[in-house]
Amino acid sequence: MTGALVKHAACAVVLLAVASFGLGACDVAPDGHAMTTEELVAMSCALDASKANGDCGDEESSTLMQVKNLEASLSNSKTWRNPPCHWARRRRRHGPPTPAPTPAPTLAPTPAPTPQPTPAPTPAPWGAGDYLFASNVSEVWRCPRVGSRPCMKVAGCRGEGDGTDQLGDAEGLLAVAGGDFLVVDRPNARVLRCPADGSCDCTVVAGQAGDLQSPQDVALMSDGRIVIADWVAGTIWKCSASGDGTCVRIVGSEFQPVTPTGVAVASDQSIVFTDWNDGAPGAKVYRIPPDGQCDNSSSCPVVVDSLRWPGSVRIAADGQYVVPELGYNRVQKCPDAPLSCITVAGKDGKGDGPQQLDFPRRAAVAADGSYLVADVENFRVQRCPAAVGDCQAVVVSMYEVWAVDETIL
Repeated sequence: MTGALVKHAACAVVLLAVASFGLGACDVAPDGHAMTTEELVAMSCALDASKANGDCGDEESSTLMQVKNLEASLSNSKTWRNPPCHWARRRRRHGPPTPAPTPAPTLAPTPAPTPQPTPAPTPAPWGAGDYLFASNVSEVWRCPRVGSRPCMKVAGCRGEGDGTDQLGDAEGLLAVAGGDFLVVDRPNARVLRCPADGSCDCTVVAGQAGDLQSPQDVALMSDGRIVIADWVAGTIWKCSASGDGTCVRIVGSEFQPVTPTGVAVASDQSIVFTDWNDGAPGAKVYRIPPDGQCDNSSSCPVVVDSLRWPGSVRIAADGQYVVPELGYNRVQKCPDAPLSCITVAGKDGKGDGPQQLDFPRRAAVAADGSYLVADVENFRVQRCPAAVGDCQAVVVSMYEVWAVDETIL
């Protein structure tokens, strides 16, 4: 009895192994491991017992029937029988398969940091003392006195023409309080008032009536009346402050023939103007008394004499006259005495050095007393100290510089 129980127990173990592993006539288990000798013997026992139908006892007949069915199923299964047996034979010959390498994890690239733009420095604001200059290509420009802001076109923005945003050319130039400026448009025989903000929204303030002929320069009286030097008409015009174009002559035809090129108003409201004298030596600066006229030579005295090609005239804070002489490539400062001038710019004659000029057409007096010079053939604006010294190029242009001033706010 004990031996039968042991035998039955062994058969039960084998049957459980067969049932659990699902083995057939192959010497490899379903989980892929090669069976040991003991496992193969147990398997053989189970199969032989099932064929003998009785070695394991009647009580196990149902289990043996399951084994038979399982064996038949496995014998007819190519999907199960052949690949595992083939794989097991290769395994016995070549050893265990080399496991496939675990692929290294693919690291997502670290995104490069987005560069932040460096904020551009805020340019210095436009202000008083900025440079205004008129060029020979029918334009007026404003350039900053401080900072690196680029120059800005403020008149003649649509080029040559007779519109309010156009110029025939730009002769005289005068900055006025409030940031505006007056510009003389000689070919169109008119004077315009323009804001210096780049809008080019100019307004005609003189010449609408057609009385101007060849205006050269402009000045402004304290009451707003506009004073204009007219080359061809040989006179000085005084025009309405309202800008309606009403003008009257204040240099009569009885006065000796003159060719005015420049004009300025003194603090006492007297008017001074330069006479080109047809380009001959001996040109002069005349003074018209406040609210007076030049009816004859005695009514308008000579205040500066013996000039050559005076381009314009301005009045310094000390009341002296600042006159550029194109014929001698210099700027003179003259008291109210005909032959007492001193050279304040261009003392070394013609050239492009710091104390040289080449055809200084017009000049202006800055708020600090220094002189601004339109140095035509050197394509620059020179700033020269009030005390005689070297000048500095504060604007270098692509074009000839015909007139110059600085903004007043």
